[in-house]
Order: sequence, then C-alpha cells, then structure tokens
Amino acid sequence: MCGLLVGRADIGNARPFLEFLNTGLPVAIFSQPFSGHDWMYVPAMQRAGKRVVLAASSDYADIDRIVALLRVPVRMRQSRVLLVGPPAGTPAACVPEQVKQLTGVELVSIDVPTVVAAHQTIERAKAEAEAEQYWLTPAQKIVEPTPEEIVKSAAMYLALMLANWGGGVIETDDMMTLLHRVVFYGNHLDSVRDLAYLMGLRVVAETGVGG
Repeated sequence: MCGLLVGRADIGNARPFLEFLNTGLPVAIFSQPFSGHDWMYVPAMQRAGKRVVLAASSDYADIDRIVALLRVPVRMRQSRVLLVGPPAGTPAACVPEQVKQLTGVELVSIDVPTVVAAHQTIERAKAEAEAEQYWLTPAQKIVEPTPEEIVKSAAMYLALMLANWGGGVIETDDMMTLLHRVVFYGNHLDSVRDLAYLMGLRVVAETGVGG
C-alpha cells in the first residue's frame, strides 16, 4: 500500500486525521472549502515528523496531484542511481547504505574506466543507427552538437543500457572531466544528457546527491 487518501466533508477538528497518521503510512488529505479548519493543523503535523500532504482546494483534479505524491516513496525504493566517478557531497551522501536508508534509492558506484570500456564495445554502425532514429532523422534542424557528437552520445547511451547496470538516473562527477578527455575529446556531455533524457533516463551533471 502506497498510503492513505483522506477526504473530509464535515466540520470538526483534526483529531480523526491523527488516527490515519498513526498507522505509519503516508497520508494525503483533500480538504474542501467550508469543511472546517482541519487543514490549519497540517503544518504542525508535518513539523512533528508526520508524513502528510494537504490539498486545501475545491478542484478535484488536485486529488491526482496528492495521490501522485503518495507513490513517490514506493518509486524511490524501486529506483537505482548510477554514480560515475567518486561520490561527493555530505558524508552521508557518500555512503550507499545511508542513501538507501534515507531515500530508498539504491546507489551503484561505477568508475570512469569501466564506463569508457563499455563505451568502446559499441559497434559504430549500431551507434549511428540509434542516433539516426532518435535525433538526426526527426530533427528539423541541428544547430549543436555535431553529428559526430550525437553518434558518440548514442554509443554511450547504448553502453549504459547494454552493461545491464539497470539505472534510471545517471549521476556524474563535475561534468565528468576525465570521461570528456577519454571519450569525447574535450566536448561537453550535453548531447549524452539530452539523448538519455529522450530515452527515459535522467542525467545529473554534478556529483553530490547530498547537496
């Protein structure tokens, strides 16, 4: 169960909400106008560490928004971040076990030589076909990057996928300086990020999941 969705249709205090909060499950509250002042207690509940979100609204579409928030913890626990290069940031952010305990996300560290080796296994023809299908053919006009950079980006995407690391997010060290020199010869990695985004990945440019 992701959490509980609670709606209040009568006027009263916020005590009934506590019964739901004490289950330990995340709670989303939909509070319509003129249904009491229960909503005013939610900030205090949040400061007390209760996992609760509020939509004080007359728009039923806001229910979709708060229900989506209830799914976040579950999706975080199903997520894996590929960390390319050494970790940085807060001490806790450098320890995969602590990252998982705090956020639910599995952090997988991969060194740069491993990524470079995976990149070099991709056949040129496959990278060109991938680039042609997703970038070159659909584009009305290419201003930047160059076609060669796009092909290299496609090769990197294929390498990350075929290596079976299974990540949905790629976290890179400070613009991956070393990887630029070895694979992209000093060029920026923007094309890799953009192509990965189009293919359903997320790419974070700076190391430090802890800020």
